[in-house]
Amino acid sequence: WLDAEGISFKQCEKVLMALKNFEGTTSAELAKRSKFDRHLVARRLSDLKNKNLVYQGKSKKCSVNNRSSVTWWTL
Repeated sequence: WLDAEGISFKQCEKVLMALKNFEGTTSAELAKRSKFDRHLVARRLSDLKNKNLVYQGKSKKCSVNNRSSVTWWTL
């Protein structure tokens, strides 16, 4: 969750704030809309889920990669 410089924490804060603006998006959609790296978003969403701050919703067809992907929601 926290590294020596607090980078993970800061990234989690940014991803959480972005998700609050784009509830119900896939990780790829959230990355595109927030202009964050897709892999960073996926890692931070996993961290946030482990901290019970977000949860995975139903799957939908992702508008970025055209695959069925879980949606993400804040608690």
